[in-house]
Amino acid sequence: MIPSARLALLLTSLLMLAGCDKQQAPGAAELQPRPVQTSSHQAAILDPTEFTQEVVKAYRKKDSSLTVEVTGEFELKVSMPGSKELRTYLDNTYALYKQDPAAKDEFVGKLIDGGLQALREQDKPLEKSRIVPVIKDKAWLGEMRKLSGERGDKKPLDLYHEDLNDELVIAFAEDSDTGVRYLEKEAFVEAGLDLKELRKLAVENLNQLLPEIERTGADGYYMLTAGGTYEASLLLFENIWKPDQLPVKGEIVVAIPARDTLLVTGSDDAEGLVKMKAAVAKITDAETYRLTTTLFVYREGKFVKFE
Repeated sequence: MIPSARLALLLTSLLMLAGCDKQQAPGAAELQPRPVQTSSHQAAILDPTEFTQEVVKAYRKKDSSLTVEVTGEFELKVSMPGSKELRTYLDNTYALYKQDPAAKDEFVGKLIDGGLQALREQDKPLEKSRIVPVIKDKAWLGEMRKLSGERGDKKPLDLYHEDLNDELVIAFAEDSDTGVRYLEKEAFVEAGLDLKELRKLAVENLNQLLPEIERTGADGYYMLTAGGTYEASLLLFENIWKPDQLPVKGEIVVAIPARDTLLVTGSDDAEGLVKMKAAVAKITDAETYRLTTTLFVYREGKFVKFE
């Protein structure tokens, strides 16, 4: 996945702050961020209602057999003959569009391709090799349950997850070329998976799916990148969090302000912590897939809140 324009800009800022040192594992491909598209004659930004109607038209143009209904702000109900309905949420896609209006068709196209794939594969057996762990904050779980209740679902949403610490959870999803599908406990049970071994399986799968992990930065302040989607999930890769892998002053401290951003510094590095907090504030203000502003320290093999 190509990193966002925001990530590209942050990489540039980090390189300037940290001495322009970039390291990568053998065979790793260097990131090639897409340039930000600018124009002195850009069209006016669509408002949420206009954008929603654009998506509805695009769905119907893609497949005329679809039934597409607007059910709320940034929310659609999509179905095709002989299939269950799909709820599609447009808020993240709209936020991406506002950051890069020239890429509207690309963002909408990916949304629709993912939605149609989900519709067509509703009864497809779970592909065990594509199960991945996704780091979320606990507020996300609450939001998902709230949306389920507002939709009037017949049974409460039960997305399977494990606690990582007091603030973060590990959700489990099926990765595909067009997106990720978060799964309920029932899906894993029906697939005959041992829930006690699910985290191990998901981490092993993600290790196979990710490109080489790249470290950018120097002097005890770094960013780790691995494709632009699952950076926060690197917290689960125990082999990364060793002093010889990430030389820092004191204990390892991380920030995951967004799903595609993983910053690292040391607990005794005052300058590194200042840079990290400034980056977190900037990213949280602009990022679409924001996560948490909390910093975490790696202590006794676990990430806990850094006080």
